[in-house]
Amino acid sequence: MFTRDHSLSDGISAGEQNGLVERILASSHFIRATKLQGFLTYVCAKAMAGRPEEISEQHIGHLVFGREAGYNPSEDNIVRVQARDLRKRLAAYFAEEGADEPVVIEIPKGSYVPHFLPRSQARPETAVAAPAAASVAGWPRWITIALAVLCVGLAAST
Repeated sequence: MFTRDHSLSDGISAGEQNGLVERILASSHFIRATKLQGFLTYVCAKAMAGRPEEISEQHIGHLVFGREAGYNPSEDNIVRVQARDLRKRLAAYFAEEGADEPVVIEIPKGSYVPHFLPRSQARPETAVAAPAAASVAGWPRWITIALAVLCVGLAAST
């Protein structure tokens, strides 16, 4: 699928990197998120091919999100918004479905270049399998919040 760049992979083999990307793309966090699949695939392919200079907001906006060549990122923040969502979904993947992955992918803030790291070398928020944002009894978060607001309202009216 991709090739390998040693400076961004910390000695992780190309096979391990490819397998990890494929598992992430097939996960419940990404399976229906086609734009984020394209984003992750593009940045990982460029990083693994040793071409991190092609991983810029301008390139991603044009090649992944179909913006005109030379579009102005300061007027269209699609890449920054999608990057924030991509980072959140990667963190959720590594906390849930990918909790046993020995290698993680980090995309540091301020950059779009992914880094493949052994879990032991990852930042704590990526490396630790934190509990999901779900709430009481696995209910969706919005239901729990709505119930809490309802309870507070009922308590205030009595």
